[in-house]
Amino acid sequence: MYECTSPRKMLDGAESIHCTKDGTWSVSVPNCIDIKCLPPQILFGTIIEPQEEYQENELIKYACDKGYKATPGTPKCTKNGWSIKPECEEVTCVLQFGIPGVHSTSPSGKNIFKPEESLTLTCRKDHWILGTRLNSQIIKCKDNGEWERSPICNEITCNVINDENLAHPFYYFSGDKKLGVTKF
Repeated sequence: MYECTSPRKMLDGAESIHCTKDGTWSVSVPNCIDIKCLPPQILFGTIIEPQEEYQENELIKYACDKGYKATPGTPKCTKNGWSIKPECEEVTCVLQFGIPGVHSTSPSGKNIFKPEESLTLTCRKDHWILGTRLNSQIIKCKDNGEWERSPICNEITCNVINDENLAHPFYYFSGDKKLGVTKF
């Protein structure tokens, strides 16, 4: 079994070797060398300012192809290789199932969308789409993996009436403002 005595070094070969039946070692004895990492292969991405090898604690910067995004974090060269694997994953928008107040979505049953793909969200009759007063709307997935509008249906409520002739409108209308409620 081999290991380097200095934490600033790494083995350039196997951690263990054994004696074979013909009296030779299974592999050559490893050496302790300065910590280094080779540039990784990144599917759907390229390394910015690539080097032949990276020294301990050096960071690698990379960019992903259009339609892909980098995994969170910055890969750093360590004794055990890259601290995190530099990868590019496909950009998608996810539609959560079981959103309260939703009547239907189209295409039905689909919950993963690529950039520029759209869904039609239709809320129940007593709900409307968050930030709008619409019961149904086409919502597009953006290039960054975010929806152009949150696909959420909120219960329809009324605003507090703001009229100079009403005394204390916020107090009077502070209770239930849901669709169908009557105030006397």
